Amino acid sequence: MIIAAICDINERRIPNWLTVGAAGCAVLAWTIHGSPVCAGVLAGLSGLAAASPNLIRSRQVGAGDVKLVAALGALLGLSDTLAMLGVGALLALVALLLIRLRGADRRQPASVAFAPFLLGGFVAVGIVGA
Repeated sequence: MIIAAICDINERRIPNWLTVGAAGCAVLAWTIHGSPVCAGVLAGLSGLAAASPNLIRSRQVGAGDVKLVAALGALLGLSDTLAMLGVGALLALVALLLIRLRGADRRQPASVAFAPFLLGGFVAVGIVGA
């Protein structure tokens, strides 16, 4: 997750090997402790939730972010994934507001890499249990 955040900040992309590896770990964990079918369903629903901003306004969330959320969603489960997305979106909103207050060019839309905020949401929900 940390590597994905660093790649997203530096390159504005998340390598497929990271998301595929995370999804593989999720399927392995669900196979050992639960059902692999459940992991696939959760991954699909999580990816759909992550892609929902693109239904409103395209290119708001990259495909790497969607795949990352799907992989993390397979680990967390649906309700925690939605909470992770909410926390991540709030963190991104705060960052964008700070960019605007700092006086960024108003003609250019501000953008930030989303993976670091997903990391914050994952830590808050998946690890801390917020």
